Amino acid sequence: MIINALISVVAIVISIVAHEVAHGFVACKLGDDTAKKAGRLTIKPWRHINWFGTLVLPLVLFLAKTGFVFGWAEPVPVNYAKLKSRRNIILTALAGSAANVILAIAAALLLQLWQWVPHNLVMGILGKFLLYMVFVNLILALFNLLPVPPLDGAKVLLLWDKNPYIRRYLQWEKYGLIAVVSIVFIIPAFMQACGIHFNPLADGLKTIAAYVASCII
Repeated sequence: MIINALISVVAIVISIVAHEVAHGFVACKLGDDTAKKAGRLTIKPWRHINWFGTLVLPLVLFLAKTGFVFGWAEPVPVNYAKLKSRRNIILTALAGSAANVILAIAAALLLQLWQWVPHNLVMGILGKFLLYMVFVNLILALFNLLPVPPLDGAKVLLLWDKNPYIRRYLQWEKYGLIAVVSIVFIIPAFMQACGIHFNPLADGLKTIAAYVASCII
C-alpha cells in the first residue's frame, strides 16, 4: 500500500511539473519570458508544488480508492499580452498536454525495455511506476483538453472569440472550475458514500486512456 501510494504521488508530481514547465517553455519561445523571470522554467518540483493539489489531494484520492487519482501544480505565470496572437496563446495552452503525451510514450517505451531487468522486485516496482506514468499522463492530457475554462482546452475556443457566446463562456472560469471539481470529485464522493458508483467523466477518461495505452504499450 505504501509503495503504491508513493508510486502514484511521484508519478503525478513528475507529470504535472512537466505539464506546467511545458507551458512556460513554449510561452518563452513565443515571446513571453514571465515564467523564466519567475524561476519557473525548472524541473525542480518544489518550485511548482501546490501542497494541496500536488501532494494531499492525490494521496487522499488514492487512499480513498476513488479509482481516479488527480492533482495540479501551481500554474506557471503567462502574460498573454506578450504572446501577441491567438495562435501563440493556443500553442502555449496545448503545450502542457503535448508534454504529457510525450511522457506517456516515453514511459511506454521504457516499459518494454524494463521487461529485461532480471530482478523481480526491481522489475515489479519500476514496471508499476512506468505503467502508472503512462496512464497518469494520458489522463492529464485528456482532462486538460476538455473545453471547459479554466482548463487548457478552452483556450482553443479563442479561434472563435468574435462570437459573443464564446467570449461570455470563456469568462466563466471560476464557475467552470467549480463545475469540474463537482463533477469529478464532490458528486462522485457523495454517491460513493451512498453506495452508488457515479463518475462518468472519470470513467470516460480512464476508458480512453486505457485504449490509447493499449496502442502504445
